[in-house]
Amino acid sequence: MKTLITILGPENSGKTTLMWMVYEKLVAANNTPHTIWVAGGSHELTAPHSRVYKPSGELWDFKAIINIDGVKLYIASAGDAIRYIIITIKVVFSIGADIVFTAIRTRKRSKIIQTEEYYNTEIKPKYSPIEFVSHKYNDSQKINEQNDQLSDEIVSAILKEVQKNKNL
Repeated sequence: MKTLITILGPENSGKTTLMWMVYEKLVAANNTPHTIWVAGGSHELTAPHSRVYKPSGELWDFKAIINIDGVKLYIASAGDAIRYIIITIKVVFSIGADIVFTAIRTRKRSKIIQTEEYYNTEIKPKYSPIEFVSHKYNDSQKINEQNDQLSDEIVSAILKEVQKNKNL
C-alpha cells in the first residue's frame, strides 16, 4: 500500500522547518537506519543530522529515506515547483517507497504551471493524500507553535501508516 502525506502551505509558512522537525522526531524515536541528502551540495549522511542552514539563515531543503520496521519512508521538503513534485511522488513510489511525505507550496506563480493546481488535478485524485496545512503567520512564535503541534500529528500519521504497511 502506497501512502502520500503532504504539508500544504504558502511560502515562508514553516513547511521546511516542520519537515526537519518530523525527520528529527522519527529518527530519535525509532533509531532506524536512514540516509539523508541536504540540498546545496551537501553529501549523503547516514547518522542523525542536525538542521542545515543557508548563509541567509534559511533552512536548506533535504531528502531522507528512513526505514521504520521494514517500511520505507521518503521525505522530500522541496515542493516549490512541479518538477520536484513529479520526481518526489511519481518516481519515488515507482522505486519502492511505501510512504512519501512532501511539501506542496500553495502560492501561485504566473509564469509556470501552478504547483497547487497540478497537485489538485494530477496528484490528489490519484493518491488520495493525508493532508496537513501550514498557515503563514507574521509572528514567528505562532509558526513555531503550529509546527510543534503539526509535527506531532504528522509523526503519529506516519507511524499509523507504518503499522498498516507492516500488517499487509
